[in-house]
Amino acid sequence: IATTEIRFGGNLDSRMAVGESVTQTVEVYDSLGDTHSITLTFTKLATNNWGWTARDASGADLGNGTLDFDEHGDIQGNPNDTFSFSPTGADPVSITPKFTGVVQNASEGTLVFKSQDGYPQGTMVGYNVNDSGVIIGEYSNGLTKNVGQIATAVFGNPGGLLRVGDTAFSISANSGEPEIGRPGSGANGKLSPGALEMSNVDLSEQFTDMIITQRGFQANSRIITTSDEMLQELVNLKR
Repeated sequence: IATTEIRFGGNLDSRMAVGESVTQTVEVYDSLGDTHSITLTFTKLATNNWGWTARDASGADLGNGTLDFDEHGDIQGNPNDTFSFSPTGADPVSITPKFTGVVQNASEGTLVFKSQDGYPQGTMVGYNVNDSGVIIGEYSNGLTKNVGQIATAVFGNPGGLLRVGDTAFSISANSGEPEIGRPGSGANGKLSPGALEMSNVDLSEQFTDMIITQRGFQANSRIITTSDEMLQELVNLKR
């Protein structure tokens, strides 16, 4: 996912002289997931007024804008200046810097890059299904995405279906035509992800309880064994 916004926070030092500047480098992503380093330079233009310029790794100017602060150091308005560049082989990237978290006061400058909404290329590393039948893919870049939808069918007379296998059935004239829908909607029941067919319990919870019970049984059996050995020693002492 290409970056469209980058967000800044922190402080610009109001004591800096006109013409002095600070820089901040951020990593952004294009539509192919490639990384690009962008350097933003913030230069004081006048009292309570700053300008910013964005440059790529080669130093080429990509865009610029201005920031105005009031007498309390709060930023004025919501600047929507943008800058853009055209990566080789990818879609053009247009980015809007967000400075609503930036203030100006008479203290050491601590301007920081907070976040950006782009992501590098990722591959699917897993998936899960919710009770509505949505298949959710999990990707190596931290994203999750709906990649599919399981549908269920409702029949007017399910008893009229023809058995064609142990768990397979076929439509018949007696069963009626299927009404396809999403699990949990209308007459369609919800799915139970991770549950065993014909089971009404959570398998993971049952396995956990079984392991706990097993460990408890093992501990109790050790107590019985230890008690037996102690009694045997008492018998031996009497002899």
